[in-house]
Amino acid sequence: MPVTWAEALPDMLVQGYNASHRWNVLETQMESGPQRRTRMSAHYVINGTGTLMLNKAQMAELYNVLDAANDGADWISGVRLDMGGGPKEHRARITGFQVNVVVPDILWRAILWWETDERILV
Repeated sequence: MPVTWAEALPDMLVQGYNASHRWNVLETQMESGPQRRTRMSAHYVINGTGTLMLNKAQMAELYNVLDAANDGADWISGVRLDMGGGPKEHRARITGFQVNVVVPDILWRAILWWETDERILV
């Protein structure tokens, strides 16, 4: 069943946003001559992090989305990521997350590590 990002969740904060393009070529040092380069995959993936500031209801919604997405292992559609042209909806997978309490029972900071294979830049 496809999982969709909850509308109640805010966009990821730009201050906590970072995207890095993974090098898709494996380089092997040879005993002599140039390095051997092997293409690992034709699948292009962008990894990044983002920060969400959440109230109690939004925190419960985030856990519902992650639970529906098999703890983030399944693709989630509609995740709003800013890749430089403003927030756009992407298909993404949550590869890890950390939750910190900012104000007990009122405000939480969720740091999400994600990956997407969609290159929607504009």
